[in-house]
Amino acid sequence: GQIRKSSGRNRKFWSVYQTLENIDALFESSSDPHQWDEEKWNDFRGLVYRQIVESKCIMNKSEAAQDFPSREASLKVYFEAISSTLKEKDFSYCAWEIVRNEILHTLKFILDDTMLFKSS
Repeated sequence: GQIRKSSGRNRKFWSVYQTLENIDALFESSSDPHQWDEEKWNDFRGLVYRQIVESKCIMNKSEAAQDFPSREASLKVYFEAISSTLKEKDFSYCAWEIVRNEILHTLKFILDDTMLFKSS
């Protein structure tokens, strides 16, 4: 019962944490999308960073990481592909729109997945 729910919750938090870490790393290694609203861009980056910092305080990373090393590897490959797209397209507006769409899709997926977990 409760131990299983806690372990599942840690894995969910770990997935969210790893996704946010990868998003932050992508932004750190890329030039800013000059076509986007600078204030919104900075607000979003600040939000991602804040969530990473706060996530470190509420989870046991080592337990969750041991449960799902393949998930972490999959996220790394996924974000490397996104980074490659940006570089191949020379950080163009279209490339950043692809990235924006992928990140929105990814965040929606993990948030929906987390919400399903809370209701079960």
